[in-house]
Amino acid sequence: MGIRAKIVLPFTALFVATILVVAFLAARATARLADERIEGQMADLAGVLSHAGFAVNQEVLNRVKAIVGGELATVDARGAVLRSTLAAQDAAALRERLRPASPDPIRRLELGGRAYRVAFAPVELQVGQQGAAFVCLLTPEAEIEAATRRATRPILVAAACGALAVVVLGYLVGHMLSRPVESLAAQARRLAAGKSQAPLAVRTHDEVGKLASAFNALLESLRAAEERLVASERLAAVGQVAAGVAHEVRNPLSGIKMSAQVLRRRLRELERRATPLPLREGAGGGLGAGPNPQVPPSPSPLPGRERGQGTPLPGSEGAKAGPAAEEDLNVMLGEIARLEVIIDDLLTFARPTTLKPEPGDLNAVIAGVLDFMARQLEHAGIEVRRELAEGLPAVPLDPQRVRQVVLNLVLNAAEAMPNGGTLVARTRAAEREVVAEFDDTGHGIAREVADKVFEPFFTTKRGGSGLGLGVSRTLIEAHGGTLTFEPLAAGTRFRFSLPRSDRSDGSDGSRG
Repeated sequence: MGIRAKIVLPFTALFVATILVVAFLAARATARLADERIEGQMADLAGVLSHAGFAVNQEVLNRVKAIVGGELATVDARGAVLRSTLAAQDAAALRERLRPASPDPIRRLELGGRAYRVAFAPVELQVGQQGAAFVCLLTPEAEIEAATRRATRPILVAAACGALAVVVLGYLVGHMLSRPVESLAAQARRLAAGKSQAPLAVRTHDEVGKLASAFNALLESLRAAEERLVASERLAAVGQVAAGVAHEVRNPLSGIKMSAQVLRRRLRELERRATPLPLREGAGGGLGAGPNPQVPPSPSPLPGRERGQGTPLPGSEGAKAGPAAEEDLNVMLGEIARLEVIIDDLLTFARPTTLKPEPGDLNAVIAGVLDFMARQLEHAGIEVRRELAEGLPAVPLDPQRVRQVVLNLVLNAAEAMPNGGTLVARTRAAEREVVAEFDDTGHGIAREVADKVFEPFFTTKRGGSGLGLGVSRTLIEAHGGTLTFEPLAAGTRFRFSLPRSDRSDGSDGSRG
């Protein structure tokens, strides 16, 4: 049985039964009243005929029969039928059936196979007569029943119409109530089949409307959960690839770094050895105090130009190229250092974060980062305001990981203010967490990219890896906290929170 039938059938059946019972009782009462009225009319008519000699006037009796449709008879004190509109055999049967001495006011009898209802009225046919005489009005039962049906038919018709109206109204109400539920069920089936994710239209504010709103909220949460699941799977795949690439790149990069450092040291050594020595008299422009049997004097006008198979001598071409080559090597080492940072971020992003939480002071971590960055921020024209709450409760945190998060946020704020500005570092205690906020007066985050800020490899900065905020969010969520941002009238506010009770698993860590 469907919900429509469960809702409608009991109430419809109750209303229909009530209407029918009331109609039946009303019909019976109406029929009884009709009978009583007819019998009263019969008695009144018989009483009228009992006066003024109408009872023995055959013409009067015939006219009354034509008007009322019943039969009339006058019976004398001896029981003889004096006048009658009945057939002869019916009149004889009437004489046998009547007991004039003590008749009931209303009696039912059958004459000639036809049922009658008889009304009696006493009449005085002659002065001083002995015994009772009566005027009888015989009305066919069929006519009385027909009159009763005519009286009760409107009641029965009204009852039937009322029952039909109740059924139709019940169907409409059931349809109105069940349609949102059926739509909800169909939507759930389509959702389960993956065919549609459109929300339900909420047309009412009753319980059904609340149910539709709750379903829409559930659908939205399912959609968000599905998006998070897809994003997690995608990030997991990206993390595996990134970890593999990082491991493959790190080893040769370390070799390149070591070679570049060795080459830089040799260039510095060559530069130091290439410092010009005082020339001795008769040296012919060469190095040393006389001819070198192992290195013959060069006929070239530029002493020391060649050696062996063209190897530059110390103090000649190598000395001149030293500063420029060392500058190139410094650039190379700087880029290698940047690549190492990116590789570390990739590995941090790809691997499950392992925490070593301990009760710590968040204010101390933030103050340490600001002190470390003070000279760089001052050089960039950035004013730092510290609004660190006093008496901030200790929270379980991994100092190195949280320091990395704070450093990322400060660096992002500084990069958002290339022409200087103000950085506000703020902390406060909430009921179940401590909160840190970093406000900058930079160019802000465009609305169209706001949803991608924490996505890995997304960046709007030239040369950025797009991993800083993603890694920061991973680290904060590994602590059981949250990292969010919101636009300000001028700039952006990044906020992260750490729970005051340890809800993170410090042994295995967790991925954000």
